[in-house]
Amino acid sequence: QLFPRRVSYTNYDRLEQLLDHQFEIVNTLEYFLQTQRWGEHSLKFTSRFLQRNYEITAGVPGNMKTVYNGAVPDRRIEYFSNDPRYDEPRYGWFIGTDTLTKNVVTLSDNWRPTRHLTLTPSLSHVYARANNSSGDSVISDNGTFAPGLAAVWDATHDGRTAVRGSVSSYVDIDVGAVARHTIGTQAQQRCLWNPATNAYD
Repeated sequence: QLFPRRVSYTNYDRLEQLLDHQFEIVNTLEYFLQTQRWGEHSLKFTSRFLQRNYEITAGVPGNMKTVYNGAVPDRRIEYFSNDPRYDEPRYGWFIGTDTLTKNVVTLSDNWRPTRHLTLTPSLSHVYARANNSSGDSVISDNGTFAPGLAAVWDATHDGRTAVRGSVSSYVDIDVGAVARHTIGTQAQQRCLWNPATNAYD
């Protein structure tokens, strides 16, 4: 009801639910090696696998809202579980899902060629994939490499002063938000009241 003041009657006008399930496996393997010619090595292999599933559920009790302006009908809004422009209209819950899969494999070496210098080269392979219930493959089997290098030098040779420097590539593979964006929202149809036909047409 819009007049004389805005009032909502009967059921709550919106129901929403978000389910977020995440599964992750992290593995680390380390190997330590000391040589007289090539110095000390601390090799590390890390694998991080993540799969994340979102399920968005939305609905309106009764699948419909009727709006009045005083005693005069104003409009009617219908809510669908599908898109009635392309399929036969269906009512009920609108449900959308998306799945994100990513895997990062990293190999690094904490290498001390001398007592006062430590180098840490690294190389990561990043893989990502995301799709949703609308049939969109936002990111499909994409992979790339991300190298990095860090160095620490004991400038005074007494362990009190360290000069550090690093350079690396960063790859953002959180593409789940993009997959959720293309799911869309619940379709609705607004029809104004027509006093000539006494219908919402």
